[in-house]
Amino acid sequence: MDEDWTADIDAEPLKSGLFAPVLVLVPPADVGPPLRRVLPGEYPSAEHAKFAALDAFAEMTLR
Repeated sequence: MDEDWTADIDAEPLKSGLFAPVLVLVPPADVGPPLRRVLPGEYPSAEHAKFAALDAFAEMTLR
């Protein structure tokens, strides 16, 4: 990933009342809008979902 890109984690509320983990990739403004990738899984709180997203992000950096 180019150093002009940034990454973040988020949680998306689901209709069930649970939360899904989300990876957010933010490219430079001239490339386009942020890319949100909803990951599999449903968690009881936004904090749990964000930790799951953080785990997925950490795993990606090890590859």
